[in-house]
Formats: sequence, structure tokens, C-alpha cells
Amino acid sequence: MNLKIHATLIYFFRPFFRELLTLLAIVVTFTFLEIISLAVAFPLLSMLLGADSMGTGGRFLKLVADWVTHFHPHDPLGFTILFFFFVMSLAGLFHYLREYYSYTLAQKIRTHYSKIVFEKFIRSDFEFMVEQKQGKMLHNIMTAPSMMSTLFFRAPVLAGNILKLAAIFIVLMTISIPVTISMAIIGALFQWGIQVISQKVTLRHAREIVKAEEDANIVVNEALTGFQQVKIFQAEAHWGNRLANQMEIFERSNNTSLFYQEMGAFAAKFGVLAMGCGVFLVMHGWFPHKMTDLLPVFGIFFLATVRVLPALQIIAVDWLTIHGRLPFAESVYQVLNEPSRHTSQGNAPVPTPGQIRLHNVSYRYRSRKKPAVTDVNMVVEPLRMTALVGESGCGKSTLANLILGLLHPTAGEILVDDVPLARIEPGAWLQHVGLVSQDTFLFHGTIRDNIQFGYSCSDAQLESAARQAHAHDFIMGFPQGYATVVGDRGVKLSGGQRQRLAIARAIVRQPRLLIMDEATSALDGVSETAVWEAIRNLTRHYTVVVIAHRLATIREADAIIVLKEGRIVEAGQHDQLLASRGEYARLYQNPQ
Repeated sequence: MNLKIHATLIYFFRPFFRELLTLLAIVVTFTFLEIISLAVAFPLLSMLLGADSMGTGGRFLKLVADWVTHFHPHDPLGFTILFFFFVMSLAGLFHYLREYYSYTLAQKIRTHYSKIVFEKFIRSDFEFMVEQKQGKMLHNIMTAPSMMSTLFFRAPVLAGNILKLAAIFIVLMTISIPVTISMAIIGALFQWGIQVISQKVTLRHAREIVKAEEDANIVVNEALTGFQQVKIFQAEAHWGNRLANQMEIFERSNNTSLFYQEMGAFAAKFGVLAMGCGVFLVMHGWFPHKMTDLLPVFGIFFLATVRVLPALQIIAVDWLTIHGRLPFAESVYQVLNEPSRHTSQGNAPVPTPGQIRLHNVSYRYRSRKKPAVTDVNMVVEPLRMTALVGESGCGKSTLANLILGLLHPTAGEILVDDVPLARIEPGAWLQHVGLVSQDTFLFHGTIRDNIQFGYSCSDAQLESAARQAHAHDFIMGFPQGYATVVGDRGVKLSGGQRQRLAIARAIVRQPRLLIMDEATSALDGVSETAVWEAIRNLTRHYTVVVIAHRLATIREADAIIVLKEGRIVEAGQHDQLLASRGEYARLYQNPQ
């Protein structure tokens, strides 16, 4: 693994240092018990076989055998059996603790990083989020941390097995250096082969799997989001083929990765079989003792081989699996280390009541060459209604997002009572503004939850907002009233009902500034008239900015700003603008 991968793993391990130390203690204890059980097996086999093999077992095994014999000289065999059973039972307990603790720690880490990745996205700069693909974000929030958690589940097991192999190697070296070295050479050659496979093949296919899964998530998300359009244009087969193509890439890469993982397990079995045969042949030709005296020693090597076999298999599989999960960790690491694009560092209080002035404001989206708005100079007076009008794409919604503070001017500045908006703490400013957009967002929950949207208010405040939005009557027409579940994206409501709930959501917070971006576009004539009457009444208490295509609805606005290709071309009131026979008159006489 290169330095970049090491840095990534250290980054993820650092917040859980104490838990990892605890897990390491469990792993070391389990390994120690495994070695003790292997050592105790030597005097046990010698006693059971009646072999004179104490001198053939090496210094460490002879020390263990002497301790067992002298600890209970009256019945050494019985004591050895009981002690062996005790050590094996304790080893089994710590094996369980290792598996359970490593798994629960992996799930804890998975939950932790899913949460902070989600928070990273949800708190990101508005334009940054606009540029992202939802399917890829979903992958980084849910799939990548889940797959990455395998690293934290398997890495301790891998470390424990490597430690076990090292300890067994040391014990066997005290018996026979040539035999042990023969085993080590076979194991080293095998591990070298596995590392070559993991670095050159598995990691490459794992990155292909990550990319294919991201693309598949994007396809699914787009198809479900635009389900109505998919049905209307009978594009089910097209979207099905797109997903099938991505899943074929995912399946092919996954199968290839699995092939090399299983090949590693097969190679482990073959390597250990060769190791066992080599041990027997070397011992048979190297030791001058009788074969009966060598049986306990051979038994120790056999038990060691039996324990080395699963350890090598697990190491082989885990090594490949961990390399296969590294791209998921890299994906999460890149998200969490993406520098924040939010440039506001302000902490000034929000002025009251708040005249808003745009001075030479320009803005260009990073993905576009041409500015969306250029040299805009305008004033939004408090407790007045200001309307922004113009053809589609002229910059009306961009101006609204600039006033909201979601976007930051690339030139010029926005002032609230002569205080630059960039100096006002963003969270404090957004507490005093409300937005009703043309793209109404409702989530799967009750009408009450969708109006509150995380805001705590009384029933009286909730009902008052619903009445002002002319939503109370249709809400009470449902059997469960405000407890009615609206369905995913408000599918159980009509377009007009959804939009009136969105208006109630903005009003319930009693904002100082209310922006209505095509807020009544889905309402029928009667409802639209009623809601506009409510909006006009709101100007007694709030500053209102309205974006509208139907110019008849903003005739009574206190100020009308006319935009064309990102620039202000006219400003005034309805009658003045009609009389000037300019762009506003053209739009009014030729409604889109």
C-alpha cells in the first residue's frame, strides 16, 4: 500500500483510537492463548503416546512441559488435559470477543461516517450542491461507508492472524530452524503472490466497481425522480437498458474481483498442503531420533500447520478484500477533505427592518462562461412588494438566490441597511427569510410535519399560517386533518395543494423577507386570487419579493424590476412601465 492509502486509513482510524487499542488488546490476548494451547499440546501428546520426546521439542516446549509436570506431579496427564481445555476455552472466548467487538466497531464507524458525510453535503455551499449528481452523493453517504466498514471489521482479524503466524514461527524455530525456515519460505512465496495479485488486479477492479455502482445509483435516482416523464414518454425500456448496462459493468468487475479472491484461497490451501508435506520430509531426513519419539514433535508441526492453514486462507482473502474496499474509503476521504466553498465569514447581527440594496452585482456560475446577472443595481424597500419579471433564463431566480445568501456575488455587493450581506452570519440571515419556489418540495410525512419542516410552533401559529396560505379548508377536508400523510413528494395532493402548503411553511416562520418564486404557478384562478390577496396583506408586516411570469398578478407591486439577459432594463410601477412601451409592455401584451 502506498503512502496515500496509509494516510487515508490513519485518517479514518484516528477518531476511534481507544476502541482500536481495546481491540488490539483482545487480538494480542487471543494470539497469546493460541500459542499457549499449541505449546501445552506438546507434553499432552508426549504423555498420551508414551514417547520420550521432551528433548526434541526445543527449549520453549521443554520449559512448558517441565512446568506442567512439576506443577501437578501426582497426576500430570489429568492436569495437562484440564489446563489444555481451560486454555482452549479461554481462547474461544477471546475469539468471540475479537469477532464481536471488531464487527460492532465497524458498524459504529460506518454509522459515524455516513452521518458526517451527509452533514458535509447538507451544509455545503448551495452552488456546490447544484453541481453534484444525486446518485453519486447517495453512494458516498450510504454505500461507500458501508463497504468501507469491511476495512475495520477485517483489518483487526488480518492483524491478529499475522501476529499468530509470527508467534507460531518463533515457537517452531525453537524446535527446528531448518524445518521452520522451509515453512516460512513457502509462506513468504505464497504471500508475495497474493500481494502482487492484490496490488495489480484487485484494487483496479475495485475502483471499477465503485464507479459502476455510482453510475447505477445515478440512473436509478434520475428514473425515480422523473418517473412521471418516464411513463408519459414510454421510456421505461430506455432507462431499463441504461441501468442494465451499468449493472453489467458492475457484475463483470465484481465477478473478476471475486475470482482472484477465491483463487487466493485456493492457493492458500495448496501452499499449506505443500508446507505439510515438506515438514514431514524434512523432519524424516533431518532428525536422528526414532519415529515414535518424533510423533509429538510432528504433532506440534501438524497442529501448527492446521492453524496456519485457516490463518493463511483468511490472510489471503482479507488482504484481497481490504484492497477491494480501499476505493470506497478513498471516495469518502475525498468527500470529507473537499475544501468548503462557503466564503461568508460574517457574524454581524441582522439589521431591522432591513432595506436590501444590490450594488453593481454580477454573478457567473462556475460551469458557465456567460454571467447569469451583470451589473445589477436595485433596492428592495422594507414592508413593500418588489416584483422581478422577464423571460425565462433572464436571471430572476439567480437574483433571488443572491438575496437569500445561497449564492455569493462574483462582483459587487449586497447590503442590508448598509451592512454587507457577506458580513452577516448566514444562519442568522436565513432565519429571517422565507422562500416559496416553483419546485415545491414535500417529504413523506404529515401535513403538520411538512409545514413545520423542523420549526417548532404552536397549533395556533400553524393554523394561522395555513389560513393565510388558503390551505386550512382543504386540510380539514381530510379525515385526519393536519395528521394526514402526504406521500412521497406529496404525491397524494394536487399541485395547487402542494404549493399552498409550501406557502404556509414559509409564512409560519414569520420571516422579515419573503421570496415568492413563481409561487402561484400551479394554482387555479380562484385560489391564485385568494393567495395573492394574502400576499398583499403580508406586506404590512414583511418585505416581499415576487418572481412571476403572469404579469397580471403583480400589477399592484410597489416596484417592478424588468430583466433581460441578466441586466435590468426597466424599473418602475405597472402603469409607468406600460406607458413607456418598453420591455415590460411587450411582455405584458404578449404573455408567455
